[in-house]
Amino acid sequence: MTHRLPIAVLGAGAAGCATALALAHAGHDVTLIDRRGLLEGTSNGTPARLGLGFHYADRATALLLLEHTVDFVTRLPGSTLADRPGAPDSVRHARYFIARDSLFTPDELRGTHRALAARYAELWQEHEGRLPYGEPEQFLRELAPEEYEHDTATARVVAGFDTREVLMDWPHVRRALLDAVTAEPRVRVVTGAEVVGVDRHAPFRSVVRIEDAAGRAAQLGASLVVNCTWENIDRLTASAGLPVNAEAVNRLKALLELRLPASLVDLPSTFFCIGPFAMFSNMGDGRGMVTYAPDTNVRAYPAGDGVAEIMRALDGQTSRKADDELAARILAGVASFIPGMAGAEPLALRYGVVRTHGSSALDDRGSDIHRRDYSGVRVEAPDLITNAATKLIYFLRNADDVTTRVAEVLPPPTDRARPGDWVTPVAAGARR
Repeated sequence: MTHRLPIAVLGAGAAGCATALALAHAGHDVTLIDRRGLLEGTSNGTPARLGLGFHYADRATALLLLEHTVDFVTRLPGSTLADRPGAPDSVRHARYFIARDSLFTPDELRGTHRALAARYAELWQEHEGRLPYGEPEQFLRELAPEEYEHDTATARVVAGFDTREVLMDWPHVRRALLDAVTAEPRVRVVTGAEVVGVDRHAPFRSVVRIEDAAGRAAQLGASLVVNCTWENIDRLTASAGLPVNAEAVNRLKALLELRLPASLVDLPSTFFCIGPFAMFSNMGDGRGMVTYAPDTNVRAYPAGDGVAEIMRALDGQTSRKADDELAARILAGVASFIPGMAGAEPLALRYGVVRTHGSSALDDRGSDIHRRDYSGVRVEAPDLITNAATKLIYFLRNADDVTTRVAEVLPPPTDRARPGDWVTPVAAGARR
């Protein structure tokens, strides 16, 4: 099939930018559209955990997260906070605690840990020992109570574990993605333009309707549309005359940025599992990011609902009073698990969107939120694909997946495809 119209990629977060790069590498012309600028939305609002799976009891979910993380660190080496020159030891590992009132028993969680350790040992062999997490025996270590009794509310936990899990160096990766998109001649970038609808006029011939900040309308032709807009996915799918994913739920989430007290500057990132508990990410520069599930999870909206409220929060239009009250509740909640956090200084409240399926009840072990064994790529129609990367690090493999699915219905001219991995120029930029 020969086509002249470009592929339209809607949303220029990590998923959208990666998808545009992968499609261009495969030989397609791409128009990348975003209402803000490149990488200025949810992708840019929260620290990226390169999770090794310990945050889930469901083994399929935990193993999927491990696979994506190993894929990320091998294809984008040097892209973690631990890779920064002079990085402190606090960013080279993380702690997980089984909370006393966890929704899953210690035996259930330990069973998932064993499955993760076994799979990591296999991956270690497959990659010939070239993984940044060390030998398999270093993958997970149970902590003695005296190792955490001075910084953790021991009455609230059953067991603690030290892991080699690290955080992504998101500013580093973001710059590399920006440079790669800017340098890619087959990607046309259209920013400051909100997509208001998609009209499918004929197979592989759509019109993407956009409006700028002044309300001026324009239309862009597309042979195929890849929708990476997260909170707007369902609305735009419906505008194309297609049924929305009835299982989809958008969860507005708040994250509190803090200046850490001296006593916690060297505390590793710490997570309390599994249920409505707390999380602390150490950014390695005296700052931390925290969540406290009962207050952090502001509200959940079923497919297509609540978009206006979500956008107001993402655009910084919440009231200062409400934000200050929410920040105080989050800090108090985290301090109930990490007492020294009471001395932290709130710096900023950030909002983001988490897209999941089904029930979003954190206090129900049967909730779908505890089983997220899906990447977020769906074929809505042969010429419309949604890419709702359910975790930031999924953007690499999701871009591969989208490109494979596009090739099944819209193969580019064979002489335009480039050899090698599309991630190579991004990785080169990240190493600079």
